[in-house]
Amino acid sequence: MVIENIQRAKRSASIVKILWVARFLQWKHPERMLQLASQLRTNHVDFLVDMIGVGPEYDKIASAIKKMGLENHVHLLGQVSNSTVMEAMRTHDIFCFTSDKNEGWGAVLNEAMSSGCCPVSSIETGSTPYLIKDGVNGLSFDLGKKNDLFDKVLWLIKHPEEREKMSIEAYKTIRDVWSPKNAALQLMSLCENLLNGKDNFVAEGPCSKA
Repeated sequence: MVIENIQRAKRSASIVKILWVARFLQWKHPERMLQLASQLRTNHVDFLVDMIGVGPEYDKIASAIKKMGLENHVHLLGQVSNSTVMEAMRTHDIFCFTSDKNEGWGAVLNEAMSSGCCPVSSIETGSTPYLIKDGVNGLSFDLGKKNDLFDKVLWLIKHPEEREKMSIEAYKTIRDVWSPKNAALQLMSLCENLLNGKDNFVAEGPCSKA
């Protein structure tokens, strides 16, 4: 995968594609994607929201889409294969991660970033403070602020060049810092430091101080 080629392929699209991948659970807040879609529609944005997954809230969300008249903007794709998820992450522009503090780490954020999909991630999830550098490799938002998700997504839509740069940096964050190879190297460094009575000098990524 050449990240620059992936980003180049997205440039010709006339519509911004937004992705959400999770189980349809209350604490993953799928309803926030409908709120986002409604706000984007009101602002006359050309967009599409694809939501992948199933769960207890699925039927409720499906009904809400019809009630809100969002059928042309929000598509529920149900349960799909992992390869299909990864392909969706490579072809969508923005990835929204809307879970609250009940989300432990949230490996789906790693996957989206490694696919070059620009993340907009809730600050309450376990991984966001470690993976997201605001304005560098994505944006974080506060679930407690009504319009924060919308504001961040709209900014990315209006600034495609900056969005592309963040997408590339998101990919590099996972490739260079949070990769299995680097995790193994930093674990070895941590173990050596502990065995020798030294402080942990891992500055960033796996085995760094929380």
